[in-house]
Amino acid sequence: MGGRVPRARAKFRRSGPPYGGPCLPRDVAAFTKVGEDRGLRPVLSRAVAEANHDRYGTLLHQILRLAANADATVGIIGLAYKPSTDYLDDGFGLALARALVQRGYKVIAHDASMRDANRKMEAGIERVASADDVAARSNICVLTVPDRGLAARPRPVPQSAGAYRQV
Repeated sequence: MGGRVPRARAKFRRSGPPYGGPCLPRDVAAFTKVGEDRGLRPVLSRAVAEANHDRYGTLLHQILRLAANADATVGIIGLAYKPSTDYLDDGFGLALARALVQRGYKVIAHDASMRDANRKMEAGIERVASADDVAARSNICVLTVPDRGLAARPRPVPQSAGAYRQV
């Protein structure tokens, strides 16, 4: 069935990063609360929130497995919750960076949408000038938002002992 319906082709069935941002998480929580307040069982909104939380945990676990060495540097390309915005709050990339810093990893990051070059990053997250800098200086590189410019380029070849893997 999915192969015959253009909207349901394989490219739309691939899992990606969890959702974030200011709107959808708030709305999902609101749907759950409204349902509960009315004595209903908001099964769908709870399942959406749980699946999103599980997806975050799965991706974090994969990265931790690949970066088993505590002195590994993890590069994150994309801190905001979606492309073309510099709104970082509730972005998957930023949440991931925070979790890795809390676990003692060195984190370097770049987000092409961040307009303010002087914007301070949180403690433990080093902001670099380009995605190429992230790739060159990290053992593991994580792309958290779609980036057409990066997708069109060949994958970086490690110039050091670090290995680049797709998660």
